[in-house]
Amino acid sequence: MACDPGLLAVVPLFATLSAETRRAVADAATVRPYRQNMYVFGEGDPAERFFFALDGRVRVFRDTPDGHEQTLQVFEKGGLLALVCLMPEERYPASAQTMTGSRVGSVATGDLGRLVREHGELAWTLMQQLARRLQWAQGRIYDLALRSATGRVVSALLQFARKRARPTPTRVALSPWIFPSRIVSWDN
Repeated sequence: MACDPGLLAVVPLFATLSAETRRAVADAATVRPYRQNMYVFGEGDPAERFFFALDGRVRVFRDTPDGHEQTLQVFEKGGLLALVCLMPEERYPASAQTMTGSRVGSVATGDLGRLVREHGELAWTLMQQLARRLQWAQGRIYDLALRSATGRVVSALLQFARKRARPTPTRVALSPWIFPSRIVSWDN
């Protein structure tokens, strides 16, 4: 299904682009609805498309050697999936699966490369998003290397509270959907 340029405004990468650049991205993009638990892409598949979540919730995970799944990150509206496609002839290092009914947009790798070359503002905003992702990854590495498990949980809860808690007159109300596998996505 074709992509409406207005729909791209929910994605921070595209939100600040000029109308002309956003139209060019929309012309190259497709939008697909996914039901809950559908795969968006699989670990080891050729990285032929760049994906972004328009709504719903998508988790990125890897299979462990003992047959379990390890959730790496959970993306909601505006989340960028599969940035690895920016490197030629790469494969997806993880799988992505919807957690809820979701709409996911995508752009073919070749088209994204062309858009970046033709629209400098897209290149700049993409660099900013990559820098944010790198900062996040560095923070995760720091946490894993230098903080205890308790310290990591406390850090994740504090970051979550800063971003998602609602102040009330007497306390801070946290969302009722808190469960351990969500901690991986609280800090981004």
